[in-house]
Amino acid sequence: MPQDFDSFVVGIQIPYENSRDSLRLQLASSITETPNVAAVLLDLDYFLIQPGQVSMGEVFTWLEPAHHRVEEVFEACITNRLREMFEEMAQ
Repeated sequence: MPQDFDSFVVGIQIPYENSRDSLRLQLASSITETPNVAAVLLDLDYFLIQPGQVSMGEVFTWLEPAHHRVEEVFEACITNRLREMFEEMAQ
């Protein structure tokens, strides 16, 4: 397989709540203007697969575990070295 390529996209979809919900994780290359520097985007989306299963009155109850799962997957995707880089940028 050629080692020279322009871009990539890879992803998975993880079912939750008996396949009512799903979390889509995608990792894709991004354009950078800095030579010899790779840039990637990590995209996490949590959504209902079965529309109508959560009423308007239940939205905030649904959001809490959805948010927790997105945070949990994000934390599992990054390394301690990357966490340190984020903290350095926050200052």
